[in-house]
Amino acid sequence: MIENNQYTFPADSTVFSENFKVTAAPIAEGVHAFVIDNALADPDALVQFATKTKAAFRDAPPAMFPGTELRMTDAFSAKFDDFFRLHLRKYFDARRTQSYSTRLSMVTQKPQSLHAAQWLPQADLQYLTETQATLCFDLNLYRDESLGGIGFYMPRKQARDIITLIHESQTLSSEAFATKNDLRAGYCVEANPYFQLTQVIPARYNRLVVYDGAMFRAPHITSPEKLTSDAGSGRLMLQGHLLCKRHADGRANRRRS
Repeated sequence: MIENNQYTFPADSTVFSENFKVTAAPIAEGVHAFVIDNALADPDALVQFATKTKAAFRDAPPAMFPGTELRMTDAFSAKFDDFFRLHLRKYFDARRTQSYSTRLSMVTQKPQSLHAAQWLPQADLQYLTETQATLCFDLNLYRDESLGGIGFYMPRKQARDIITLIHESQTLSSEAFATKNDLRAGYCVEANPYFQLTQVIPARYNRLVVYDGAMFRAPHITSPEKLTSDAGSGRLMLQGHLLCKRHADGRANRRRS
């Protein structure tokens, strides 16, 4: 990712709508993702910005994200931290924010070219201490809902088996990984022997989904032939991460009251 200092960010692109609506989507027992519809006052400003800055997007590391991305400024990202603090933090085991970042991203890779790690749901499990939590933001900036939303998964195997599976996806060749684990190349859009699909949140323009980064998830792309690098018609998103301090007692109301 790169820090983009050569372009002027649209002033309204981080102004949240006064008419946003929050609903909760169950992922697992007692754990919800939060869906904020009509999130930004002017989402078109971000789409236009992405179109103008297309040359600044860079390929993401292949095992991390199947497409291109553009790092946004800290001042821009701070607006999402403010929104989380004011409206959503009480529903998560998250206290003080330690760091934050946002990026514009576009899924562009065809299923056959995916790194084996991208065949599996992803979760933010590395580099966290027991006192830290990571919260994720996914903002849909595409109007074609057939480009897919986000699916959430629960492991079907013991933790040690899932850890081994993830390690092998990163270290074995795609052919060896597929043969050993009876998996095939492609975006994860359904249950398999290792993961159960528990929730699919459909795409909707200007829909923001906030969730615990420890939950396994994958872009629910069932029409990969529609993927493109064109910001005006492709799967453009604004994605963000907050690293937070956990509550001392580990308690939080994760349901929308």
